Amino acid sequence: MAIVSIAKGRSLVSPAANSYKRMRSAGLPTGGINSSYRSLSGQIKIFFERYVVQWRGRGRYSDARWYKGKRYVRISSAGMVAVPGTSTHGEGLALDMSTSSAAHAWVLRHGAAYGWKRTIRSEPWHFEYSGKRDTNAVEPIQAAVHVTTDGIWAGGTDKGTWAVRAASRFRGIKFPYGKRYTQSRVHTSPDGVWGNLSRTAHDKAVMALQRALARLGLYNGKIDGIYGPVTEKGFKLARKIFKR
Repeated sequence: MAIVSIAKGRSLVSPAANSYKRMRSAGLPTGGINSSYRSLSGQIKIFFERYVVQWRGRGRYSDARWYKGKRYVRISSAGMVAVPGTSTHGEGLALDMSTSSAAHAWVLRHGAAYGWKRTIRSEPWHFEYSGKRDTNAVEPIQAAVHVTTDGIWAGGTDKGTWAVRAASRFRGIKFPYGKRYTQSRVHTSPDGVWGNLSRTAHDKAVMALQRALARLGLYNGKIDGIYGPVTEKGFKLARKIFKR
């Protein structure tokens, strides 16, 4: 996935970047970011600035780790760094935020709904993103197919989106869970007859799904209610990112 800029000199992988931008729209203050995506070369540079080879003892900061067959201990008070190639910063999924910033306080209070969580107890500045936790992203998709809007992409959400997808002309108009179930997902009378009313309702549901995917940066086509290859690509990406 692409690395996307979120601020001057700061970037994240696209799903995390989209989450950050949604938080900004919801009131996240600017600034406060000390670190975001790091290239492998950048991670290696920081590691060697803070660690030196030492075969015995744990050093002043009781922090020792192995890298490429050598044992290193930390010599810097700037904090621990993951072994190069293992950091979520290298995946574009982490933010280090100044603990005195308003942005840090906002993410601490509201970030969980957008997929952000503190994952290292000793590093209160460090947050990591997971689409599996991003309830703010999933709820509009659930609303589009009229399933419980709990923000969790699990069985019910998967079944509902799959039913709407299968009933599209692009997929050959199929009803793997029956016509009545699909009619319920597109919010029309579940009478078992797939006629003009059902088709119109289906197209409206697809439009809502397209809007939800576009909001997440996963769809850049027309909001036209036509489930085609571009909608399919966005749906599959969303399912990969957010399904638990």
